[in-house]
Amino acid sequence: MTTSRLEKLQKMLERDPHDVDLHYMVAMEYKGVGDLDRAIAAFDTCIEKNRTHAAAYFLKAQCLHSQTHNEQAREMLTRGIEVAREIGNKHLIYEMNQMLETMKQG
Repeated sequence: MTTSRLEKLQKMLERDPHDVDLHYMVAMEYKGVGDLDRAIAAFDTCIEKNRTHAAAYFLKAQCLHSQTHNEQAREMLTRGIEVAREIGNKHLIYEMNQMLETMKQG
């Protein structure tokens, strides 16, 4: 039996539960397999540990939108845009604004 990437990441997290990047990678793995509730929880942990992790806001918003929690997704995008502005991440500002515009049209 092979160990999945998710299992490996979880073992690494057991050794270093404060590693924000590991929480982010776990969230991405959950998102990738469609386990959006766990992905959202992992993105929340990532944001709690580092409130300036702008990508976590964006990807959490995508998960929420996929679950049709559109108001929560908009709120997360708005917060994420503020954070991206603080850290000067123009690419994420653009991406999150694009998602907001798409949501308004749909």
